[in-house]
Amino acid sequence: MKKWFPFILLIIAISILSFFLILSKNTDDYVPTSANSAQIYHEACARCHGEDGRGTRILYPGLLEDSFSDEEVIRIVKKGRLLMPSFPQIPDSTLKNLANYVTGKKMGIIR
Repeated sequence: MKKWFPFILLIIAISILSFFLILSKNTDDYVPTSANSAQIYHEACARCHGEDGRGTRILYPGLLEDSFSDEEVIRIVKKGRLLMPSFPQIPDSTLKNLANYVTGKKMGIIR
């Protein structure tokens, strides 16, 4: 039993951290320097969701598999979701263009 103790502590620590990250409303400090949707995606989204929107690693899902509406994208970006931080500092007009970019990217319109 003693040899399992460090492993059990690690699992408990990871569980507590995950719970905290999921329930906390973390906000990203990113502030866009332009209204260009492709640039915003590259600067704020691509590091987790990938340049092509396919996602990276287990924690960062691809955007191509799910069919998000523009309204869902705007809500998720503004408020965050699970491990994704919120970006309330992105103006609404820019968010609409970003949502169009993301949903268009999934449909294969934007490459």
